[in-house]
Amino acid sequence: ENDLRERCNMIGYHTTSGVPLALLFTILCCELILIMKSSHAFTFLVPGFPSRTATTIPNLTQMKQQLQKQETQPETGKVLLYKPSIVFKEEKPLGSVDTAESTREGIIVVDAFSPNHSGYMIDQALSNYNVAGVVRVMSPYIATGMNKQQQQRQKQQQQGRKDEENQAATASEQEEDCDENLMVYTAPLSEDDDSLEELRLWLDQIPFSIEAVICESDSGLDYAERLAIGIDQIQEERKLKQLFQGQEVKLKHNGYLEARRDKYAMNEICRAYGIETVQQALCGSVTDAIEKARADFGCTSIHENIPDHSTSVILKPRRGVASDRVALCRTLEDIPEAAEQILHSYVFGSHHNRHENVLMQEYVDGEEYAVDMVSKDGVHKVAALWLYDKTSTTTTTTRSTSCEDLSDRNTNHQEDDHPFTYLSGRIVDPSMDEDAGRIFEYVESCLDALEIRWGMTHSEVKTSSDGNKVRLMEINVRQQNDNFGPICNACIGYNAMDMCLSAYLEQSNDHKDAEREELSSSLFDRVPKIPVLHRHGMIVNLACFVEGRILQVQHLGDEMEEQLESYVASELFPGFEVGSIVRKTRDIRSDCGWVHLIHEDEDILQKDYEQICKWMKTMFVVSQQETEKGKEIRAH
Repeated sequence: ENDLRERCNMIGYHTTSGVPLALLFTILCCELILIMKSSHAFTFLVPGFPSRTATTIPNLTQMKQQLQKQETQPETGKVLLYKPSIVFKEEKPLGSVDTAESTREGIIVVDAFSPNHSGYMIDQALSNYNVAGVVRVMSPYIATGMNKQQQQRQKQQQQGRKDEENQAATASEQEEDCDENLMVYTAPLSEDDDSLEELRLWLDQIPFSIEAVICESDSGLDYAERLAIGIDQIQEERKLKQLFQGQEVKLKHNGYLEARRDKYAMNEICRAYGIETVQQALCGSVTDAIEKARADFGCTSIHENIPDHSTSVILKPRRGVASDRVALCRTLEDIPEAAEQILHSYVFGSHHNRHENVLMQEYVDGEEYAVDMVSKDGVHKVAALWLYDKTSTTTTTTRSTSCEDLSDRNTNHQEDDHPFTYLSGRIVDPSMDEDAGRIFEYVESCLDALEIRWGMTHSEVKTSSDGNKVRLMEINVRQQNDNFGPICNACIGYNAMDMCLSAYLEQSNDHKDAEREELSSSLFDRVPKIPVLHRHGMIVNLACFVEGRILQVQHLGDEMEEQLESYVASELFPGFEVGSIVRKTRDIRSDCGWVHLIHEDEDILQKDYEQICKWMKTMFVVSQQETEKGKEIRAH
């Protein structure tokens, strides 16, 4: 926090120790801007500030003043409130269009926040594929959320002011800042799909055609699909009018299908396609959930004789991410609390809609795999296969499947109430895994059922403990969210992001020289349908097993590097330094860092992983007083 605050002060956002942690997200965005400005391939353009040579980042007030100076469109009389933020390989002012550039193509990246994902792809697109530019767009959900955070921060600052006159003046100024609205970074897309007037005006400012729309975030996927359809329609109209001088301009996209983000509808479509899926039901109330769990799934009460895992059920939101509010219910007594956490909660990706029902699914006891695939016009290729290892931090005995120190199977199922803490994702050699072939065929069928023909997908499936079936957990039409690029590059030789760019851009690069063609756009065609593993690798997710104020952090850094042969890199996330108050990890969004392990010998990799798992239990030394205080607050 202190480091981020210092960096924030360096670029003109002066903060004090009293500024709440709600500001961190905004600070991280500022940090990302600085990173991008320091890269040779990046030029981050904010409205009215296109110069790459600027030494400071404009604040919100300056941006507001620049927006007010924008010219009115002569044809419609409308003021353009939306301005594309374009990254060019070479500096080019917004709105400048010439014959040479108008025949070139670029891409749109929605919610481009991570340097490991969208940052990497933007850099590669500009340097290796020679695209005309990359348009960075913020999804309305993210923009609205950041606006709300900003307003909340301003209110907190106002409450801390004692001078009423200053408070009134500042309130007026801040209200203006809020009016400038981060929605200017979105592409205008009306809820009425037939009305594309604003989108046309926005698109007129981009001096190249759009070849693909790539979305980094879960919350922006729905918006990205609708945006791609709208832009494709406009570009098809322009092609008919020969505005692109006869060059074929076709945006590659999957169309719109809401079921790609709805876990219930996703499984129902796959079932209708002839694919075996988990048993599932929608429950409109707690009572309904209990009745269906007993009658349809065979779940029993704790007071009855409990059968094996086949009676357990999973409760989850229809639309959710990162195991948020996902619960394993082994008895009927587990259901009320789990259902109540979901019912009437906000739907992920929306600030207004709430869940009217709960999704209940059968619990598949077995191994969980993740399959990264890339599709090009309906041809699917596997980028990587991962085997997950999960545990529970809420009990003293955990249920990890492969880590020796955490593998003591707990026979008391009641204690293991949230086994969704990620410990690791191990990259799998498909030639050595007997289930790999069936998994790939299964996932490919699911992609076809959901009409996914282009781009990256990250699918999660489980194989039953008897090895007789594969079942779909979910499909995400995006990259996976771990920093997977370095692992895949070292172990396979390429990664899903490179394959994705090749799939989208190789047709538009046919006129490039032979050397460039060989280096970049032919990658998708050159790689095999199933990857070949050259080294063994793993992403270890650091989990927190204690609660309280951190007094000491152990084992990380030099100790890992000295004792682990397969150690490559690691990171401890902000909020887990000495002095921070921490809670036990419950899911991927609450883990505390990562470690990358790579080695030619799989046994050495496993040995190092088991050592890290042992260290996790004692990684944080916490104040017992703070721990007891936290328990009292939660009990109250």
